[in-house]
Amino acid sequence: MKKAAIFILFLTSFAWAQNDPVVFSRETIRGAKVNLVTIDLNSEAIDIRPILAPAGSTKTFQSLLNQGNGPYAAITGTFFDPATAITVGNVVHNGRLMTEGSVGSVMTIGDDGKARVRSLEGKMGRHIDWAGTKFAVSAGPTLITDGTIAISPGSEGFKDRGLYGARMRAAMGVTEQNKLLLLTSRQPVTLHELARIFENLGARDAVNLDGGSSTALYHGGKVVSRPRRSLTNLIAVYAAGSAPDQSKALSQQYAVAYSHYLKGTKLFKQGALKLAHSQVRKALSMAPDRPPYWETLGEILESAQDIEEAAMAYIKAAELYFERSQDDKAKRCASIGFSLAPNLRIDYPELNELVPLEANLSKSGS
Repeated sequence: MKKAAIFILFLTSFAWAQNDPVVFSRETIRGAKVNLVTIDLNSEAIDIRPILAPAGSTKTFQSLLNQGNGPYAAITGTFFDPATAITVGNVVHNGRLMTEGSVGSVMTIGDDGKARVRSLEGKMGRHIDWAGTKFAVSAGPTLITDGTIAISPGSEGFKDRGLYGARMRAAMGVTEQNKLLLLTSRQPVTLHELARIFENLGARDAVNLDGGSSTALYHGGKVVSRPRRSLTNLIAVYAAGSAPDQSKALSQQYAVAYSHYLKGTKLFKQGALKLAHSQVRKALSMAPDRPPYWETLGEILESAQDIEEAAMAYIKAAELYFERSQDDKAKRCASIGFSLAPNLRIDYPELNELVPLEANLSKSGS
């Protein structure tokens, strides 16, 4: 009986190990020793989140890890300026831009759980639509795109030639099976060596992260790679439902977004359309659920004669007002949006019912 119980316990443990969505291993690949955490993004048992130090400050690796109930795993995130502790890469959480940058590429995980790397094309984070993005972090240079090694730091905005040399590295990739790979090197490697390592691991896409003295990796209660300096951000993997409370950070985010919105409206009144557009886009990237921000963006774009984009902004404002049962405001924005782009009616049936075609024509003719 005792032997049977032990055998059942062994089988249960073996089954858990086989189905564990977060697995750590030490590997030697193409002669390079690396630490590897493999995460099954198809699993509903895990949640990927950014961990951020307060703006303009750094925290020790352990201090960042202590947020919430503690992650399964965590790795160094994007770059920051050591002099000011300002994070200079994009970090996105649930469609909200937490920090901003324009260099490199970005690893995104959508609401559908699928991960991919895409180019920033030199755009600031505020000018990218993060809707449907559960998590994103930008870094670089890109190592692999669509299964092919594609290293071109200059074209991605990187100017430091030291990037090419051998150094301690942190990087992440994703396979065709939607397995996220978090990797740190245990010896200095070049970018091309790092890319070939990910190629061997079967990565479809891969991107370099902040390495050197920032190289950090944690798994299962143990620091695997210890950074030599304090950090501003991490990429963390939590058990579903155990991630740290983000309410305080979001409140701060909304306050900063509102500040950008006020700057944008002031600049708009002064006729500085390009600067106003940038400020309001920044506000929306941080607080995309604020209908007045979308309405103001529509007004700015309409003044700039960007009619199609203006119509979409008005319609987005109308949708958000409608969700809040603010029907009068929804009607106003939908009416303007449909008058600018009548073809949008077919795509928004609820708003179409709210603003009948006759009413819209009457407004257009008045």
